[in-house]
Amino acid sequence: MHDIQRIRKNAYLGIVLTSLTLLACGFFINEEIIITTHEIKALAPVVRIWPMAPFSVFCVPFLLSSIFLYIVKAIPCRQRVQTKIESILIKSLILCFISALFCLLFLVPLQYQAMPKLGYTHCNLLQGHPNIYFSDWVKKPEWCVRGKSREWVKEQALLTGNSEINP
Repeated sequence: MHDIQRIRKNAYLGIVLTSLTLLACGFFINEEIIITTHEIKALAPVVRIWPMAPFSVFCVPFLLSSIFLYIVKAIPCRQRVQTKIESILIKSLILCFISALFCLLFLVPLQYQAMPKLGYTHCNLLQGHPNIYFSDWVKKPEWCVRGKSREWVKEQALLTGNSEINP
């Protein structure tokens, strides 16, 4: 009896923490994938790309199956149900690792090949460039000025009257 109470207590904490991680993945999906894709499609004057952003999409099944496993362990179910959910969890974890490798091995070189074809220049001098894992791209090389912000680049694009810009 004490064992099931301990499992339920841990499951409660696990569900809360996993749900928060799931919300963070949703935030990354919105901010880093959807908005960045719209910026590239609209040919924005400056774009910040995080190549590991697609990894958050593939973490969602892993996190959801973790929550289901917490629930199944807290409510004593048949061993067969628990085994099925554990196998789903393992498969989704493998999917996460494969997606992380894909992001690192293919998406990083792909952005350096595709972005110049869209008219962008790589710029790692802008203010707020958080670390080496993010890449800033500007439409015009003269907008790549050390210490200037992404907002400054957008203002410069508006001042020059660039017709491709969609603020």
